[in-house]
Amino acid sequence: MKADIRRALANPVLLVQDRTDAKHHAEQQFGPLLSTLYALLSVTVLVAALGVANTMGMAVFERRREIGLLRAVGLDRAGVRSMLRAESMLVAALGAGLGILSGVAVGVAAVAGQDGAVISVPWGSLLALFAGAGVLGVLAALGPGVRAAGVPVTQAVGSEVG
Repeated sequence: MKADIRRALANPVLLVQDRTDAKHHAEQQFGPLLSTLYALLSVTVLVAALGVANTMGMAVFERRREIGLLRAVGLDRAGVRSMLRAESMLVAALGAGLGILSGVAVGVAAVAGQDGAVISVPWGSLLALFAGAGVLGVLAALGPGVRAAGVPVTQAVGSEVG
């Protein structure tokens, strides 16, 4: 069909495309930009993981006495670690959720004003990123959780931070 149209027009300057060709051409143009954005996203995720680990490390340091009191009233080491994992996952999920919502809002606002633009939000990818943030939160809590669980109860209860 395209070959017949090209022959009928007999003009080498004209470009004859169907929807599939146009879609492929558009994907080729946006491919490098998308790769750059994913590279920036991965750097952002690394920085966020370090931030969550730092936040949890400071939480363990500042709440040493509280953790000691929890251990004194019966919370075991595994309970301390799971408490810190839950807190870390909550911090990571809150940050990822707010980031995803604000990113979608800005993206929709940027595209909505253009004529003929179709707004398409990749919910599957965003959900995967959100779940990945939760996993990263759990991983970021491993070091501080082990350190908090290893502090002797008597030393933690008697310590003063300040």
